[in-house]
Amino acid sequence: MIADFPSLFTRIVVNALKYGDGGKAIGRLLRIIGGCRPKNRSAKLMQSKPYKLDYPILSRETVMEGSDMKVNIVTCDIGQCIPWHFHSEITDSFVCLEGPMVVETRAPRKTHILNNGDRCEVPPKVAHHVHGLHGQAFKFLLAQGIGTYDNIPVG
Repeated sequence: MIADFPSLFTRIVVNALKYGDGGKAIGRLLRIIGGCRPKNRSAKLMQSKPYKLDYPILSRETVMEGSDMKVNIVTCDIGQCIPWHFHSEITDSFVCLEGPMVVETRAPRKTHILNNGDRCEVPPKVAHHVHGLHGQAFKFLLAQGIGTYDNIPVG
């Protein structure tokens, strides 16, 4: 069940965004299945290894954070991107909110072009790079878990 959680979670998030009240539905879902609390209440936050994000993005809003997973809404302006990196333990689950956007991976080498409502997942230890199609601005929901967060740059 745990191994299938990111996939199940993203399907539920996509449906909540399409048919429900978006963030409220996602917050309720996380509290029910993950023991997470909204960011404005006292909660044990996701464990993180030290890292430094040295690239510009327009905004990052934490929707929910628990002890072993977190959900952010990330907005990148024209020409901005999330550079090549990987995570040791966690899966990144992407849901495109405003796009199109591109999630590229290495080993296996794949290019996922996501339009509004589309999703994809990148498992642990797979290098990935996220950017707007043709350098356009984009916005996405990012669910990360389960495990300790790290961000290891890839040259």
